Amino acid sequence: MALGGIALIAERIKKLRAVLRLTQADFGKRLGVSRDVINNLERARVEPKDVFLDHLCLIFGVRKQWLTNAEGEMFDREYKEDKQLSEAIEIFSALSPKYRTYALSQMKGLFAMQTENGGDNKTN
Repeated sequence: MALGGIALIAERIKKLRAVLRLTQADFGKRLGVSRDVINNLERARVEPKDVFLDHLCLIFGVRKQWLTNAEGEMFDREYKEDKQLSEAIEIFSALSPKYRTYALSQMKGLFAMQTENGGDNKTN
């Protein structure tokens, strides 16, 4: 990614955070990263990894085309905070790698059971 591209993404991350009215610390917490990471991204000191951008888009309902190219609307759906998802991310990010591996395997097992039982995947 060119330096200009990094600077433009940095500005859009900063704009998104302002629209959501979140501090760098709160924004980072919801994404599972520190305030320093958000600060470095917003100042274009580091290039955001594609996996991070995908995660950001998923968590906040942001259109990746807007984030990376300033095309279209900011949100692909109305933003509505999912407190359970935020809590799960916060807990998962605090786990050591050993326990993250275990937690992820448990979540995959639950997802497989849900899929086998008709895929009731977005309710309750």
